[in-house]
Amino acid sequence: MIFFDLDDTLFDRERTDRLATIDFYKEYSNELKMSRTECMDLWYRSYTNYLKGNLVKDLSFQELKRKQMRDFFGYHLTDQDAENRFDGLLKYYSKHCTTFDDVVPCLDQLKQRQFKLGIISNGHYIKEIKKLEFLGIHHYFDYIITASEVGAAKPRPEIFLEACRQANVNPQEAYYIGDELVADVIASKRCGMNAVWINRNKSMSYNMFMEIHNLSELDNLIK
Repeated sequence: MIFFDLDDTLFDRERTDRLATIDFYKEYSNELKMSRTECMDLWYRSYTNYLKGNLVKDLSFQELKRKQMRDFFGYHLTDQDAENRFDGLLKYYSKHCTTFDDVVPCLDQLKQRQFKLGIISNGHYIKEIKKLEFLGIHHYFDYIITASEVGAAKPRPEIFLEACRQANVNPQEAYYIGDELVADVIASKRCGMNAVWINRNKSMSYNMFMEIHNLSELDNLIK
């Protein structure tokens, strides 16, 4: 059983966020009382606060959409106006949503070896499903485990253990591949999983972890 993180592991979030936010800003620049740079900074803070587990377990997807858009436009927005603007952002997000180049070849190879694959993400379940569909890789995954469904976000052990429970495997039988050293690698290793750090930026290496720089290296690493 092989689990993956999604953002910055499979999904090229930085590129997608940048391009989608630029288009979003162009459409709503007359209403947004900020520069394009400020808009992009706010989107990043929004991602950090809401989409990585700090509040996601306490908000429905509808509440998440409204809160996020009110951060951009102000709290005078009606519920419907907020949802309409989020749909506008989603349109650009789907247009620019992309994986890293090594993702599909890796997933194809693992499926050919008949591995079951899963996602463990701190995002909201509905949003992560949409993201996987935009990326065109939803069909590869047998299990999609998110903080909003479990009620616990990485690096808490509950989300990793629940993923293993749903997949009916012991943690020692599962691999977890992620880009964040603490939330992904250290946390999953502490749960007994075989943790693999995808260090795409080739930052400082740590000998105590399995480490790859590209997903093309994963096939030889997993036995």
